[in-house]
Amino acid sequence: MNTFRAALLIAVLAGSGAAASRTEAPISAEATERRLARLAAEKRSLAPLVDGDAGFVIRDREGTRRICGAEVPLFVEAVDRTLEILVTQGDRVRCAPAKGRIDCTVMPKDAPDDASPRFRLAFAAGPAGPRLLAALWAYDATPATVDRMLKRSPVACPVAAPATPASVPPGPPAPAETPAAPLPAAATRKLISDLVAGRASFASLVDPARGVVLIEHTESESDPPERKRSQHLCGAAAVRALETKRHWYQQILSSDEIFTCRNQLPPPECVIGQFGEFSAKERLQFRPTPRGLVLDTVVMLNSSYPPVDQESVVARLRARQLAKRCEP
Repeated sequence: MNTFRAALLIAVLAGSGAAASRTEAPISAEATERRLARLAAEKRSLAPLVDGDAGFVIRDREGTRRICGAEVPLFVEAVDRTLEILVTQGDRVRCAPAKGRIDCTVMPKDAPDDASPRFRLAFAAGPAGPRLLAALWAYDATPATVDRMLKRSPVACPVAAPATPASVPPGPPAPAETPAAPLPAAATRKLISDLVAGRASFASLVDPARGVVLIEHTESESDPPERKRSQHLCGAAAVRALETKRHWYQQILSSDEIFTCRNQLPPPECVIGQFGEFSAKERLQFRPTPRGLVLDTVVMLNSSYPPVDQESVVARLRARQLAKRCEP
């Protein structure tokens, strides 16, 4: 598990063991609305609002499922990204009571109260305030839909059996290795520019133990119109795949349309691309290690008119590769 996901899991699981002995704190729609709006505006994660024992339920075009265990940080990130995108567009968080819980939507500020939202979060009272019950990326994201999905999904995540460490006899001492060159400390425009120009190497950013995950979730005029796929690559195969992107990256940077980097809301990442219908952008996500950042995931998306459930589908595609590792 990478450092970012481990940190999110720690935040999710913190205090869950003692939660049963604490009294649930009452929550209100107004306080929940203010808290969500503040988290989105400050680019902070909702991870502290997730109960690690119960996880939470999601719904998108792929269906309904409860998110548990190591997948939780992936879908928390999807919620974080969706909130950030909508709030950045000027949409407003609105929360209201709904059958013993608080339902929150993100809608345009001038939308009528009876407008149908495309994104809804449901919260229950928890020991430290709101606890996330469900996230819906759907055009029918109504309170009745939340009722149905909560009734049909398991009430809690299965208890994971503790891993039994294998008994491995000690081997010969490892030979002394030459100290590796330091890795980048942050995701920056200079880092991407150096990679594209050949002044920095993609190979140095590929973790030999973890490899790189490549994801595509795009729509185009081709047949089939929608592409959703992910693959896990290691070593030389990962480097070759990244090198094939260099020419396209050069074209993108020369157009100077989409080129941003951020390190505040994890994971550290840079996004490059071009505007236009069916045009693409790529999200290069990095994973912190003790030596610095390594490239973790590269996600190709449409730069305009994203589907409402884009981030949850990307999380599903990432989850397929979550347990994969590279052979030594």
